[in-house]
Amino acid sequence: MKAELERISNKPANSFLVKSVVKAQRLDFKSAYHYHPEYELIWTIKSKGRRFIGNHITPYQPGELIFLGKNIPHCWITNEYSEQIVVQMKEDFLGMDFLNTPECQAIKNMLKESYRGLEFFGDTKARIQKKMELLYHQREGSFQRLMQLLDILSDLAESQEFEYLSMEEYRTAYNHKEFERIQIIYDYIHNHYKFDLSIDKAAKLIYLTKSAFCKFIKRKTKKTFTQIVNEVRLGKATELLIETDKSIMQICYEVGYNDPSYFFRQFSKMIGSSPKQFREAYK
Repeated sequence: MKAELERISNKPANSFLVKSVVKAQRLDFKSAYHYHPEYELIWTIKSKGRRFIGNHITPYQPGELIFLGKNIPHCWITNEYSEQIVVQMKEDFLGMDFLNTPECQAIKNMLKESYRGLEFFGDTKARIQKKMELLYHQREGSFQRLMQLLDILSDLAESQEFEYLSMEEYRTAYNHKEFERIQIIYDYIHNHYKFDLSIDKAAKLIYLTKSAFCKFIKRKTKKTFTQIVNEVRLGKATELLIETDKSIMQICYEVGYNDPSYFFRQFSKMIGSSPKQFREAYK
């Protein structure tokens, strides 16, 4: 699916844009998938679903903090009420020479790296979320608001608590046929993750042999079919751990795992903690 260009207009009194984005739901991928020449900082306050950032396609949770480089295609898809605070700015929002000053080299380097999409976590995420809340409530066009944004950018630029999202080789959106195929596969996984998932059946859905299917998925997502299945299942598991009182073993089987040992290994590898530790952290 080709991403649509979004045209962003700042008010005459502002060199950058800060806004709250609230939607009842975001289900229409065709209208949601877009790109723009502005850099974008996004704090998702409410909703969980699936995010598309370049060739990075994974479940997302409330509280995530993402910084996107210019022209990287992206969207968030959810059937829930969604609330985000978004900051958008052009590269030259403070003039062409500002980023060339010695004091701004760290920020300039971060902007250069952000074409892959950056997700921040840990103490950095907690600090930036508080600063973004202050930024949102400060007066438009004020010097204080500008200084707050520069403080945020500096904090992000100095942080080591981040990971790249899209693969380094990614530069442009998939073509229409490729994205249709990927959507079919993700829909198949999301609709059947509770059951045994067959590579053979998935391959038939997009009219490929098993061998060609595995090569296509690996080439386009940089992941194997099994890795994608684990991401979806573990995303569902984290939702159930947070939102229900179901036992961990019950959740293990409910999201499609027949081997508890494998479930625990994959959960620890992807989430970074045991299911019990994850649940306790959200209580």
